[in-house]
Amino acid sequence: MSIFTRLFAWLIGVGRHWFQVGLAYDQPFADEPVHDLFTGDLTFGKSVNAIVFPERFLESPVVRTPAELDLLLQEFPFDFMAIRPTEPTLSDRLRSLYARSVARGDGLPPLAQLAPLCGVAASTLRRRLEQENTSIRELKDAARRDVALELMSRGHDTIEAIAAKAGFRHTDGFRSAFRRWTGQSPRDYRSAPLNKAATAACESGAGGRRE
Repeated sequence: MSIFTRLFAWLIGVGRHWFQVGLAYDQPFADEPVHDLFTGDLTFGKSVNAIVFPERFLESPVVRTPAELDLLLQEFPFDFMAIRPTEPTLSDRLRSLYARSVARGDGLPPLAQLAPLCGVAASTLRRRLEQENTSIRELKDAARRDVALELMSRGHDTIEAIAAKAGFRHTDGFRSAFRRWTGQSPRDYRSAPLNKAATAACESGAGGRRE
């Protein structure tokens, strides 16, 4: 139950305060270091073990990237006590939603479609992004980069296929963008062994003018 609450909260990018956990153990167990194992409010003496959270969480999109999950699973669940679910910034959430859509081959969805998933109006979303010193254009560029680096790390697809999957109509445009992202051509990047490990990091932020 502890692992589930922590992993689920992390995947959808919500804080620990949203979860209520009830355990079918007597109140004396409250004096044990059980609290450290769970995220959210914990109560004892229930008829059954239960995890309670808002129903809307079941429809919430995953906001973590495949690269972030790969890093987590290197130690999880053995280090699960160190995982403290936190809510990502609005720009991180939007960037992940863009990357997920691109990775699925759906392209870059309009802002009006993503705003409800972020829980704000489109106009509020733009204003909040300005406060976080980023823009829609920068997040779209970062999402394409995340997808491209993830595909490069797998080493299965051709450069042309990766360019298409990352949302580029022409390979030349992809090569230009890739050099701007990494300082290397796609071919040189793929041939460097260290870059495969570095792909998982997927540094935050990307250049570009504001939209």
